[in-house]
Amino acid sequence: MEAMSLRNLVGYAYDAKDYQIAGATSWMETDRYDISAKAEGEVQRPRAEFRQMMQSLLAERFHVALHHESREMPVYALTVLKNGHKLKDSSPEAKPILLMESKNRGIAMTVTKGSMDQLVAQFFNINGVDRPVVDHTGLTGRYDYKLEWGTSSDSEAVSIYTAIQEQLGLKFEPTRAPIEFLVVDQAERPGEN
Repeated sequence: MEAMSLRNLVGYAYDAKDYQIAGATSWMETDRYDISAKAEGEVQRPRAEFRQMMQSLLAERFHVALHHESREMPVYALTVLKNGHKLKDSSPEAKPILLMESKNRGIAMTVTKGSMDQLVAQFFNINGVDRPVVDHTGLTGRYDYKLEWGTSSDSEAVSIYTAIQEQLGLKFEPTRAPIEFLVVDQAERPGEN
């Protein structure tokens, strides 16, 4: 990893979005660090194992101490419209694909074998959505879909809120919900190697 802030490293290590990290001091956002490490052995390791290794590194080198805390905040609940969703069931042999493309000033997202968790993650306070999104669809399958929003050269601007309704049969409904936060209790700049 190169030129990463401690806040970025904590987010990676604990699989947390930037807004879910509280208690960070200014240097945790501005100071940059390079990390070069290699796991022992030749076996490919799962991402969860790398995250655990990063947590150990943060505790050892930065003396990071934190705790989890649930905070209620404004969110969007992703729900299915009354007429039903427009997602296509994926075939069992389909391979998972997520392709994000920039088209002029718009965005096109093409998904094969995607879950609702994956869809929600694409709009968790990013990609034009101004607050976190939680899944309230009740949909548990794997789906294929294409979603386009923004502005293209041959059409008017389409907001993500309109696009998700018209193209997927889903809706962002404003509400409040508890969101898990990481609260940094302690962090120190590391010494020289």
